[in-house]
Amino acid sequence: MTSDDPLFIQLQNDISRFYKAKYRRKESEQPKLVFFQYSIGRNDDIFTISARLNLPYDALASLNRFLNPDDLKARRLLIIPNQPGIFLSEADTRNELEELMSARHQMTKDYGKPCLVNFGEESIDMVFFPGDRFHAIERAFFLRIIFTFPLERGRLTSSFGMRIGPITGKREFHGGIDLAAPIGTKVFAANKGKVTKIGTSRIYGKFIIITHSNGYQTLYGHLNKVLIRLNQTVNSGMIIGEVGTTGRSTGPHLHFELLKNGKAVDPESKLKK
Repeated sequence: MTSDDPLFIQLQNDISRFYKAKYRRKESEQPKLVFFQYSIGRNDDIFTISARLNLPYDALASLNRFLNPDDLKARRLLIIPNQPGIFLSEADTRNELEELMSARHQMTKDYGKPCLVNFGEESIDMVFFPGDRFHAIERAFFLRIIFTFPLERGRLTSSFGMRIGPITGKREFHGGIDLAAPIGTKVFAANKGKVTKIGTSRIYGKFIIITHSNGYQTLYGHLNKVLIRLNQTVNSGMIIGEVGTTGRSTGPHLHFELLKNGKAVDPESKLKK
């Protein structure tokens, strides 16, 4: 779509009508919900498309059932609504993001408006919530700034921040969290990313560093085994190693760190347990 394209002009007029009707609190003046198709360009991402069309990325992501921004890369065509809002399938939830949105709307008893969306090969009954946006937690899921727990089971034995070191006996800063678990317990990637370092150090023993989007990195230390390779792309929940007691350790556990632009942050504030 270009600025002189009649469909683009219609889309912009409809979006403008929607906001004017919302401001006036006159639902009857809102445009009829219709959908357009957009051919995705090589350099497009969901944020540039959103800015070009004056539509929140929440509307594009929920309508096209994306879990994260990278899902756009697998598509040739994007379905575009003529007004902002959130879309949910009536029949099922495809991923954790849709489960969160569905639970929120059920809790608020907001039932939305039924609509039929044609995706080419199939048509899906969906529910439209006009003008709605992602909740903060949903936005964090979509932008991949919430991380999953790196162990199926693990007992927190040391938190992030200042502590008395178990080996030195002195007050020191602990840049992550320690999760006690038996040797050999599987360790999972906490989010999608690229393995940018695998090594062995006096402190961390065998360790892995994974680089994620938005400036985040995760570190997994004291491993018994490393089960992935350098520069490998891993998905959230993928097995990457085993709990051990290598390096400076008083017993089998996983040392897990979360860094934002190179600075350690408290992992518990970003973990979905």
